[in-house]
Amino acid sequence: AAMIVICTFGAINGNIMATARVTHAMGHDKVFLPWAGKEQKKFHTPGNALILHAAWIVLFIITGTFDMLADMFVFITWVAYLFAAIGIIILRKKMPSLPRPYKVWGYPVIPLLFILFSGFYLIATIWNDITRYLNGQQPVINSLLGLLITALGIPIYFLFSRKAKS
Repeated sequence: AAMIVICTFGAINGNIMATARVTHAMGHDKVFLPWAGKEQKKFHTPGNALILHAAWIVLFIITGTFDMLADMFVFITWVAYLFAAIGIIILRKKMPSLPRPYKVWGYPVIPLLFILFSGFYLIATIWNDITRYLNGQQPVINSLLGLLITALGIPIYFLFSRKAKS
């Protein structure tokens, strides 16, 4: 249990710092709440974005269990990994003449295998979550709830990007 707590804190630290900086940059560029783009004066950190993320995290903690939150986080992280691998193939096909400072070993076989594995994992997770929900083993379908919460960001993004253009 102690190792799980230590690993969780390590993962949380990296994710909080990375995602808060993305939120800060979006606020700074006015494609999200401009308030989130303000820098903390004393330490020059994305203070408002960190506050926003803290409030969002507290909402999740109050409304869910650790297992549910971990399941959603891991599932959505694998969705992001899948899209990143697909993006590598698309960008290398669309822009073949760009310099490649990092070569993917076994390209395109390794990324394609990764995409297949990720797709299988995501489908199996959704299947398993639906089965567990139908059998009364869990109160919600974690993977689909994670997708829904993530998808709610799409209209928010378009709302703010439209405002930024005007």
